[in-house]
Amino acid sequence: MSFVTTTKYIPCLVSLLFMVFVIAGCSPLSDSESKNSKIETTDEKSSSINSEGGNVNISIGEKRKNKGEYDKALEILKLGLASDLKTYGPDDPVVARSRDNIGSVLFIKGEYDKAIEYFELALNSYLKFFGPDYPSVATIRSNLGGAWDSKGKYDKAIEYYELALASDLKTFGPDHPDVAIDRYNLGSAWNSKGKYDKAIEYYELALNSYLKFFGPDYPGVATIRSNLGAAWDSKDKYDKAIEYYELALASDLKTFGPDHPDVATIRSNLGSAWRDKGDCDKALEYYQLALASGLKTLGPDHPQVAAIRNNIGAAWSSKGDYDKAIEYHELALASDLKTFGLKHSKVAERRICIGLAWDYKGDYDKALENFKIALGILEVSLGSNHLRTLSVRKNLESAQAKLVATD
Repeated sequence: MSFVTTTKYIPCLVSLLFMVFVIAGCSPLSDSESKNSKIETTDEKSSSINSEGGNVNISIGEKRKNKGEYDKALEILKLGLASDLKTYGPDDPVVARSRDNIGSVLFIKGEYDKAIEYFELALNSYLKFFGPDYPSVATIRSNLGGAWDSKGKYDKAIEYYELALASDLKTFGPDHPDVAIDRYNLGSAWNSKGKYDKAIEYYELALNSYLKFFGPDYPGVATIRSNLGAAWDSKDKYDKAIEYYELALASDLKTFGPDHPDVATIRSNLGSAWRDKGDCDKALEYYQLALASGLKTLGPDHPQVAAIRNNIGAAWSSKGDYDKAIEYHELALASDLKTFGLKHSKVAERRICIGLAWDYKGDYDKALENFKIALGILEVSLGSNHLRTLSVRKNLESAQAKLVATD
């Protein structure tokens, strides 16, 4: 007997949750970047279905996805979908499971519209087969919320997250981990809207549930504490942020040891909080520890390593060493180009950081070159009126004005 497994999108969390990976602000666009590089299956929400062939493809696809081989994962998962469609027909839960997994990989690749298409097909099948209050329906609604969140459509994301929360509260009660995840997702969306107090309210509810259910040393508890740290950081309460990060770090060191990716993430977040406090040397100390363990555990081309390098570049930029900053930003860009391709939002973020460093150096031609590429990506991925897109356009216009003034 095998199981239908569906993924639950949890932006910014790791383990059961994805953790916020704070990016040292190299632009006025954003103080943080969600680390969405993993989407986890939730067997506790599974339904028993016999589908051995499809599950072989899903297992192989999951391994490829976890290694960062997203195109290969998609190829394998689509083979599994074709087989399941032939065997079961379009509305079977096995097919819905396959579509959800494909949507998850497309989400990681930044292809949010395609991800939404697959998630919607999966949702319709589950609604038809199980009804609106089945746990996997809530899971796919969370996935849809995550995709809309990443597109910058936060109200749409909140709509899906609230549907998932209402369903899971009805099914599991207020202190179940799935309810905590739903609350966290709502916190993440409110955080994205800049409503940090509302975000903290939901994060605290999620934390209390996890503490009650798992105890203080569970990895998900450390994760939520790290996310609370990021929210306090966004409110410019750096000491409060550092307090939460240090609790998370102590817990994850105890659980995983010094070289685990989660430990590297928290150290990088601590570095960003110290940088925001104006102590760039302390920031670089944490960033270098994070980079060393990331390289050891994940290798040089992993997205997390690219993010840490980007943070290091931002710290050097804050110290006024723009050549050193550009060196690290370029390393991050090269890695993310290899992983995500030319049109991913992470590539746009790296271009923005590089453009700003050249702007600070007074080389406005190179600044414009990078801003233009970033703007083109964000206009497609986020839309012309998104705050992030508008900020890049202002950066570009500022650089153009400076260039004219120097002629």
